[in-house]
Amino acid sequence: MDLTLSRPAQARLDFVEGLKSFVSTEVMAGVKADFAAWADERDAAALRDRQILAARLEPDPRYQASRGLQRLSQEAMWAEVARGLEPRRAALETEMRGDDQADDGPAFDDKL
Repeated sequence: MDLTLSRPAQARLDFVEGLKSFVSTEVMAGVKADFAAWADERDAAALRDRQILAARLEPDPRYQASRGLQRLSQEAMWAEVARGLEPRRAALETEMRGDDQADDGPAFDDKL
């Protein structure tokens, strides 16, 4: 099954992947450094306590922004994949169904 995207769709996907990379490396670097400094002042038991960690991270605007950007960029990535494959949807569905779908094998769900 050929899932190659068109050049424009691949270019949009590359942009989204670049955004994901930027968020995970550049934005998270500051969050990681701040957290490491905070963690150095805590004992191991405190660092295993979810409530203590949540109290530290939940109000942090950079952490919240980075998580939001990661979530949005992931959603954008899947949207670009779906948009890029949509023109060939009928052919892909036919290929996924196969000529003879066995009753005891996996079935294609038309609601997907």
